[in-house]
Amino acid sequence: MCFSATASFSAAGVTAILGIACLSRARRWRETTLASFPLLFAAQQAIEGFLWLRLGNGDNDAITALSVAFLLFAQVLWPMLAPIGVLLVEPDQRRRLAMKGLAALSVFVAAYLLYVMVKSPYEVSVIGGSLRYATDMRTPLPGGKVLYAASTVLPLLLSSHRPLAVMGGIVAVGLAVSLYAFQMTFISVWCFFAAAASTVLYFHFANTERPLL
Repeated sequence: MCFSATASFSAAGVTAILGIACLSRARRWRETTLASFPLLFAAQQAIEGFLWLRLGNGDNDAITALSVAFLLFAQVLWPMLAPIGVLLVEPDQRRRLAMKGLAALSVFVAAYLLYVMVKSPYEVSVIGGSLRYATDMRTPLPGGKVLYAASTVLPLLLSSHRPLAVMGGIVAVGLAVSLYAFQMTFISVWCFFAAAASTVLYFHFANTERPLL
């Protein structure tokens, strides 16, 4: 989470508990990827919690390792995993076709963001009580944030499963708020909104009458 170590570890604990509940209710292998989202967000939030602690004592090696780990979640894992996880549980064929296109786009987006991480490593700092991840790379991907949002948000909004669409709406609102009010610390703040939104997945897996492929 973007505000403190305590907040990060608290968010990690809540999402981990719900993640275990989601995985225990997954009834098909196709649901496993989606059910793992809260646990993965818990791991990401825990990483940022440890990063807050290391920033306090100036352990540069640990700061670098933890910031890279956090960004691998944010910039590489989530753009690819979001459309795949939703696609695997989508029963509607037309929606599945659109999600396949978004999944293909997500590979390109994740590959580019990984290239940026390698080419111009990010530096992390505290600004206004939140963490800022910044790179010196001056040639960003045109429309990069739009493409990232398309990879991570649109699959959820397109889902025929109501809880997933609700989660997509929460993430979309988080995106708008993060871009408007937290531009300097966008990555960290939006990941907080996404982690919070992932708790909605519990309602999807708690529904024993949900359609299965």
